[in-house]
Amino acid sequence: MLSSIVEMVQRKQRPDGETLYIDESDRQQILELMRSTKPRMTQARLADECGVTASAISLLLKHPIPRGETRGCKFLPKLQGALGLIKTTKIAAVIPNRDARPRVLRVMKVLDRDEFENWIRNGELLAGKR
Repeated sequence: MLSSIVEMVQRKQRPDGETLYIDESDRQQILELMRSTKPRMTQARLADECGVTASAISLLLKHPIPRGETRGCKFLPKLQGALGLIKTTKIAAVIPNRDARPRVLRVMKVLDRDEFENWIRNGELLAGKR
């Protein structure tokens, strides 16, 4: 009985954030980043950094996502932070931080100051019109 009480206290809470979605290419990118980190990022370590269970990471990443389908994740911002990723403004996809700066610099060259500030506030809507 005492062990079940201790287990309940130690149990992690379910994530309560907004549900964001990944597709197969996002899943593959996350797995590749996990393999390429030094030391290698394990599912257990990633789960710990995201504040979720290892089984939550396994459910998200273990099986391929069929073409045209997505998989929901309530802890995607934490996962992205743990892997050094940011989400794009168009969809809940992930890109490495090192790729974001050149994109912003290209957009800054095209838009004037007011348009650029509007782009920052509203995402890439104006950039897509150029």
